[in-house]
Amino acid sequence: MESKALDPTLGNVVDSGGSFSFGIRVGIIFTLQTSVLSAILLTALLLYILYQEIKFYRQNKMIELSAMLIYFISLLVSDLIHSVGGLIGIKWVQNAGVLEGAACTAQGMLLQMGDVSSALSMKYKNRPSRARATCILDSDCELN
Repeated sequence: MESKALDPTLGNVVDSGGSFSFGIRVGIIFTLQTSVLSAILLTALLLYILYQEIKFYRQNKMIELSAMLIYFISLLVSDLIHSVGGLIGIKWVQNAGVLEGAACTAQGMLLQMGDVSSALSMKYKNRPSRARATCILDSDCELN
């Protein structure tokens, strides 16, 4: 598998385990399919929430975001970041191995950000009160 794309002087060599077998590539394709499905559904759900909030604002001329909605959107965005990180795996299927470089670094960063942000948001059991969540959005607000 000699090519210019796998030049050790450029720092992009195939992983030390060698080339991926057909079975490993099929496994990565399955995870890619779930990442694509997850990204599509999460994006659709976030767009639906945005649509509902815009519709509510147009009818009532006010924004009312509950703390639970903010928490839920935070979890959805965290999962979306993780799904986008999983989509980079298409490169590993094409190359039949993991290559060091920008794609590997980007995938690692996105997967870590998605995992850690989901975990941290689930760690806090004391969610902000409605007054505190509203105050965060309103710059003129003062909490005691």
